[in-house]
Amino acid sequence: MRDRMKLAIFQVKFPKGLIDLKRVSDGSYTWGTGESYVQIKHHVRLVNQALKLQSLRKQLADLERYRSRDDWELTWECEQFERVENELKVYGRGDVGGAICWSGVYAVPDDNDLPSVVRQLRLQQQRENDEEIQAESRIGCVICSL
Repeated sequence: MRDRMKLAIFQVKFPKGLIDLKRVSDGSYTWGTGESYVQIKHHVRLVNQALKLQSLRKQLADLERYRSRDDWELTWECEQFERVENELKVYGRGDVGGAICWSGVYAVPDDNDLPSVVRQLRLQQQRENDEEIQAESRIGCVICSL
């Protein structure tokens, strides 16, 4: 998992008041941070919507450059442009104003950049090839498995 995992990181900005950052009351079914599952579902929906709208806008802009062709009406790009334009209209109706401010891809750190304890365990495991010594778990956490 360490070598094959690819994570994209997005910073999304929403209008004030749209994201509920208050901790839930005691006794509620929550994630470890005190955020309820309903809040998480709401936040994921909003982020997904912002990412989908951004993707559709990008696709539309990419296809727009083909419009100057003489045979535009007969091209695959014209067909795709119309499809994306219609999809953007549908998704755009529920647009709450989320905007992607930054994005990046997580790069797995080199062994030399890791905290010394993990680095030492990995080196020891490589030297001894011992299955009992594990620097990391073989099972991903809940967040990593999403």
